[in-house]
Amino acid sequence: MKLEYKNTVLIVKDIERSKKFYIEVLNQKIEFDFKSNVTFKSGLSIWELRDYLPITKMMGHERLKKNHTTKFEIYFEAENLEKIEAR
Repeated sequence: MKLEYKNTVLIVKDIERSKKFYIEVLNQKIEFDFKSNVTFKSGLSIWELRDYLPITKMMGHERLKKNHTTKFEIYFEAENLEKIEAR
């Protein structure tokens, strides 16, 4: 069996707000937009929480707790960080 990495998925509460942030601030370009999940050309994806929870339940995983947090880092580089911050 071959295991192949495809992309990173972030679970978000508000897909439209998150999509706007990744497009306008982090300059991501959309490859696929399925309304409740979006994949950017960079390989990063965002999924809306309300659609993600039923998938985890179906797979037998415990639902995310209300105050559940996970730590992670997404790394970007820019020549002029001040301009990015201003956006």
